[in-house]
Amino acid sequence: MAKSGFKYISFGGLIATIVLLITATIIEKLEGSHFALNLVYHSPIFIALLGITAISALLYIIRLRQIRLFLLHAALATILSGAFISHLTAEHGEIILAKEAVPASMFIDDKEELKKLPFRMMLAETQTLHDNEDNIIDYIAKIEIYDDYSNVTNSISMNKPIKKEGYTFCIKNHSHDAVSLLVTHDTWGSTVTYCGYTLFIIIFILTIIDRKSLFSSLSHKKESKKQSTTIFETALYIICTTLFIIIGTVGIIRWNAIELFPVTNGYEAMIFISWCGLLIGLITRKHNRLILPAMFTLAATSLLTATIAGNNNDGYVMPILRTPLLGLHVSCVILSYTLIGFLAINATVAIFYKNFSKREYKAVLLADTGRKVLYPATILLFTGIFIGAVWAEISWGRYWGWDPKEVWALITLLLCSLPFHTKSMPLLAKPMVFHYFCIILFWAMLFTYLGVNYFLGGMHAYL
Repeated sequence: MAKSGFKYISFGGLIATIVLLITATIIEKLEGSHFALNLVYHSPIFIALLGITAISALLYIIRLRQIRLFLLHAALATILSGAFISHLTAEHGEIILAKEAVPASMFIDDKEELKKLPFRMMLAETQTLHDNEDNIIDYIAKIEIYDDYSNVTNSISMNKPIKKEGYTFCIKNHSHDAVSLLVTHDTWGSTVTYCGYTLFIIIFILTIIDRKSLFSSLSHKKESKKQSTTIFETALYIICTTLFIIIGTVGIIRWNAIELFPVTNGYEAMIFISWCGLLIGLITRKHNRLILPAMFTLAATSLLTATIAGNNNDGYVMPILRTPLLGLHVSCVILSYTLIGFLAINATVAIFYKNFSKREYKAVLLADTGRKVLYPATILLFTGIFIGAVWAEISWGRYWGWDPKEVWALITLLLCSLPFHTKSMPLLAKPMVFHYFCIILFWAMLFTYLGVNYFLGGMHAYL
């Protein structure tokens, strides 16, 4: 097949995947998660689509003879391979243990069939931990595990699973005399997937710092005229610095009070977005005069939204959120979303320059700025999804469950990837097309962050 044939198949498959993922989340809302899993996510057609897209992309890149680009996409193919291995070989189910019951050696899988464990389990003790205000902070159970050679007592809690002979057990439900555990047996799939994630992050970073990369060429472009700092810019810098310090101080106080990174609910997340916006604006303000006003606008909007919505959880933090992975996961994702917010503001100003002023060249310069910002936005979102996958496996026993929030984060990530392919998709190389695309990307991100919670629900809807 000609090189162009592989190109059309790979990019056509990518667009089809995005459309199908969007459709699947709507189907899940209307018909339920099991229906969506069977009709779309676990269907042979969807799996074949992903496989054909990945193989076509690799064959297309091989013909381009770019080793680093090939390794980058090979890492993505590794992630898909791991997911496919999990789909074929992994076992998921549930086991219920009760006090004073006989040791259990069977669990019920997702197909409601009985599966045998290579050992026996018995509930020895349950415990519910409370803080000083009598809020539940964790559920703990002590499980005795028997096999032919030993009898060991293990402790399990919300973010501390039990692992035994390739099986992972996580708490699903907990009471004073019984506990329901999620059971996962995935010997190779998760390992292969995590290797793919790690490889992709390493190669993407190497690609960014490569002097021959698009990012480096964009970074070395300079504005034609160096303008003096205005009184407005100085005043805005002082306001942003002061606001940054205040929000940071309040965040540290909150962190110390709850002993967790303060992003445990929507209110705190919006405050953190404002802080991230100010941080990005203050650090990068010398690269473009637009950046600080844009990030101040984003920060002010986030603060206003948080103030209007209010903090309705009275300081209570769900047990599942009490993990250091919360801070790492949410920080990466929110930093990415903040940068995507900047892309939208950047694009809006560029559209104004194009349509309402005579400084059309400014729109071209802003497109270069936007393309540079898209790099960290993408790698931060990818890293956030990776950390979220690790956290999900610890808490729920599986690194990916096709939850609506997960799916829409993936949709946003796939959309972020499109402008990096300007040689294969020359339409996105045009500055104004890129700006309009950034507006679309922003709305996709906004739906991922807020819309999913209110319209689609799912396991992540607590934020």
